Amino acid sequence: MPHATVASTRGPAPIKIYYELWGKSTAPNRVVFIMGLNNSCRSWQKQADYFQTLPDWQALLFDNRGVGSSDSPSGRYTTSEMALDTLELLLSIGWSQNIHCVGVSMGGMIAEELVLKCPVIFSSCILVSTHAGGTLPPVDDNWSVPSLTSIPRMLAMKDPTHRVPLMLPLLYPKHHLEAKAPADSGYETNYEMHRDSILDRIKRTRPQPLAGAIGQISAAMTHSVSEARLKLLGKSVPCMVVSGTIDNLVRPSNSFYLANTIGCRLEIYPLGGHALPSEQPEWFNKLILEFMLEANAKKANSIAASANGQINGTESKQAPVKAGLKANGKSK
Repeated sequence: MPHATVASTRGPAPIKIYYELWGKSTAPNRVVFIMGLNNSCRSWQKQADYFQTLPDWQALLFDNRGVGSSDSPSGRYTTSEMALDTLELLLSIGWSQNIHCVGVSMGGMIAEELVLKCPVIFSSCILVSTHAGGTLPPVDDNWSVPSLTSIPRMLAMKDPTHRVPLMLPLLYPKHHLEAKAPADSGYETNYEMHRDSILDRIKRTRPQPLAGAIGQISAAMTHSVSEARLKLLGKSVPCMVVSGTIDNLVRPSNSFYLANTIGCRLEIYPLGGHALPSEQPEWFNKLILEFMLEANAKKANSIAASANGQINGTESKQAPVKAGLKANGKSK
């Protein structure tokens, strides 16, 4: 399994990050997908399968520190440190330009920090079901399951067949779970389809150490990006915020705040839940592809307009990434 070593100069020990590349290495367009809290990169499978079919795109999936096949060091995690993990991963595989960034939930928080650290290498930023910090999940979801207590209860459960039924109503709306599954899925309901999909991923993923679970929760709980920094993000790259109206983990109002503060497009899926990439994969894949292509066109027009010597064609392709690492160093 491919791993990249990160944080060699930022902590007591280096951290190995597991990653997967989907699509052709010669593809001119690149997109990195950043997963959310205590979840492996396999949750992006619908996106990996889709982008693998597009000849001009290559997708990067990876396990954040603290989950899956990546290392789970003990100690405090922050979204800023995890963003630096991602930046160093990009450098290690030779990605230093024309990168689109997609983050869901805690992955969106990491994406905010990541693009702010080195905006010059990114072409767009898509924030899904996420927030800027300082917010709590809804007190009760539509299944009358207290969201704030469900997560600790799930962490205490070792048997995934007991844990997954608690997860599903947090990730997906009740009406979606009760609806008929796609005809080609082999399942009667979406509940059965998502349940078995998650159980299968759990079987194929290394159990999460307690240090990793606590570290990631700490990172999500302490995440904070100021209004001024959000506005800077909007000025740095084209951004889009995506949300459902029935999100039982992140209040949809956070998406309105993000979009208004960043000054960017807000895309709402009516009656959609928290896990839109797997709940509505066809809609989601089409949406992000169209947005990234629009961002590419804007960037090309901008480059053409400023082709009067402002761009140094002999500059090292990896210089922006190294500069970003040097400028940011260790998180505060």
